[in-house]
Amino acid sequence: MNKIEHSLKKIFENQRIVLWYAGEEEAEMQGYYQELELDGVSKAKVENDEFAVKYRVLKQEPQEKFLLFIPSPQPPDRENWLLDLCLANHVFSTDESAIYLQELGLDVEFKPLISEHLGFFKNKERLAALKRLLKPDEDFAREIRF
Repeated sequence: MNKIEHSLKKIFENQRIVLWYAGEEEAEMQGYYQELELDGVSKAKVENDEFAVKYRVLKQEPQEKFLLFIPSPQPPDRENWLLDLCLANHVFSTDESAIYLQELGLDVEFKPLISEHLGFFKNKERLAALKRLLKPDEDFAREIRF
């Protein structure tokens, strides 16, 4: 199981809808998306049909879990037809620091810290030790300030 699949499975334990903006790596990520198999999760590719996708996700199948793949970078909020879904659900990112964030279960506010210290997080032993310290349901994991 690759890191993307592992991260998505972990996210879907607590989320019903995940939006995945491909960004600059569109071609590579599209291959990962097509190969991805997640039990109990419907996949939908969003290609200029945002309203139809929102109608399906929110009205037609309100209990289903969805992975929405958008083969473009996330637009600015004012231009984002899926902003309400982004704010109410999880936006998945596939850059290296985002993968570590998701693996550790940390909020996006820690992304600059992880980006600055990627060498630390690339070491599997240190990453495993940090994971043991950060228990997912404990409040102190959200209160850590480096």
